[in-house]
Parts: sequence; C-alpha cells; structure tokens
Amino acid sequence: MLEQCVGEEGLLVAVGRYGPVGFGLCERLGPGCHLQQLSVLPERARRGIGSAILDGLLELSLERGDAAMTLITYADIAWNRPFYARRGFRVVARERAPEHLLRLLDEERGLGIDISRRVVMERILNKELQG
Repeated sequence: MLEQCVGEEGLLVAVGRYGPVGFGLCERLGPGCHLQQLSVLPERARRGIGSAILDGLLELSLERGDAAMTLITYADIAWNRPFYARRGFRVVARERAPEHLLRLLDEERGLGIDISRRVVMERILNKELQG
C-alpha cells in the first residue's frame, strides 16, 4: 500500500535504519482532510511512531488551513478509537456525519466490512473554517 501512495501530498513515512517502519496518509476531503491510513509495523508498535506520524499530518493540515481532520476507525479495538481519543479526536454521531464520510462508510460496507463496529471521528483544527 505504501508504494501506491508515493507522491501523495498528505503522505508521511517514518523510516528506521533498514527502511520504512510506519506511514500515514491523509487526503483533502470536504472542508478538511481525512486520515485514510495510519500504520506502524507491529514489531515497532508502542514506541511513539504512530503518534509522531499523526502529529506531522496534523501540522501539515494546519499549514494547509484545513478546518478539521476526520477518520473512520474501529470503535472496539484498543489501539484504534482510544488512541485517537487521547489525541483530541471526538466521535461524530452518524446522523451528524458529513455526507462524504457516510459515502466512505458505504464503500466499506460494499467491501464486506462490518460498519457497525466502525466509528467516525473528528478533530477540529480551525473553528473559523468549520462550516
């Protein structure tokens, strides 16, 4: 997946001595950006790599003037929803979720993903730009 993302504007890669150990990818979507993927090699987990990647993507989003960063993750996996909640993301009720995020959930359902376990989250970056 990482090779497919090379050249994307919102791609950050953490590199160790022998190559990539993690990456994050966000794309502009709606009035902000959407975190498509944040991955760290399992053997390199719990060392702050994911947090550093997320911090870098948040900084990039702020520099671009994005209103918010959104993501869709699993609600019931300890290193997913709680990880983002500790970093300022809040759950967005489905009835309040923007249409473009509901479309992403529909795409996931089409791929056979159980979206009842999925949650939309958002971190406001610039309240003046929220619409």
